[in-house]
Amino acid sequence: MIETIFKLPILSDFRAILNTALPLGISYMGGMLIGVTDGVMLGRLSPDALGAAGLALSICNIMMLLGWGMLFPMVVLVSRRYDKKCSRTRIPFEVIRQSLWVCGILSIPSYAILWNTTHILILSGQDPTLARMVGQYMDYYLWAIFPIFARAAFALALIAMHRTVTIAIITWLEATLNIILDYGLIFGKLGFPAMGMAGAGLASVIVYSVGHTILFFSIFGFRQFFREIRVKNVWKPNWDILGQFTRLGWPKGLEYLIINAIFSIFALLSGWISIQTIAANTIALQIVALVSYTLPWAVADIVTVRVSAAFAGKSHVDMWRALNGGIMVLFVLLLPLMMIFWGLIRLTDEI
Repeated sequence: MIETIFKLPILSDFRAILNTALPLGISYMGGMLIGVTDGVMLGRLSPDALGAAGLALSICNIMMLLGWGMLFPMVVLVSRRYDKKCSRTRIPFEVIRQSLWVCGILSIPSYAILWNTTHILILSGQDPTLARMVGQYMDYYLWAIFPIFARAAFALALIAMHRTVTIAIITWLEATLNIILDYGLIFGKLGFPAMGMAGAGLASVIVYSVGHTILFFSIFGFRQFFREIRVKNVWKPNWDILGQFTRLGWPKGLEYLIINAIFSIFALLSGWISIQTIAANTIALQIVALVSYTLPWAVADIVTVRVSAAFAGKSHVDMWRALNGGIMVLFVLLLPLMMIFWGLIRLTDEI
């Protein structure tokens, strides 16, 4: 047993992890860029707008963290079935279809909560003017919730199928579209109406709707979709699969909340101090997420896929090789960043 645990990965393990984790990390950077673009554009509009967006996302992020946790079993369920079939032409469509039911179930309470964001913020002691600005933004942004959940589900399915390059390309297309729409809808450029904060919310709805549609058809294909949509009961809920999503997903959702909900609390507390404080907190959070989370998330997701596939094949040696390989790859990727931070700390001490 001890020999199995300390089974070191071989060169092919490193290559396989890097080949899928690096494009995935690049795609996560593109996803972060969407949030950074919103922050930059709204910051140009006014500090109040940036602060209001930070407050809006402090509530919205709690919904999304729970949703991402509940959808995370997609990686496990798809990678197990995909590996067993040993063919890239055989995709576990049933699991992917059932994830849409999970997205719909998660969206209903999210809509109800986000529809009342203004009242929630006022009750929590936030500035009423800022809370009303949040309401203008959320009137549009809340309709992006289902596309965000569905996009996450389809992306996780593609991760389990090792198609991370596809995710990266689509994500950066979304980021580019978001820059254009934000610039046009917020400031009234490029022939668009000037909508201010509401424009940023509408841009998000369009971007995530386009993204989740492209991801959907990158999995099913037009012919596959239109062939299956005519099959009776093909989209009915499968309670066994939905039960697996719930059983595996709620601990992950709780984990995400414990780790990340503190940032939402900081945002709400910052709103009690001043608008400038909440704006600064929003910028700092985006920078921390961009620098610290993208590569670790990518490597962790790929390790999950490889461990799940090895578990399905009942290969404990491959499980430990995947885990140990992921740890080593993560250390190699983060070492330069650690050295940069260490150098900055030393430079600050000398100054």
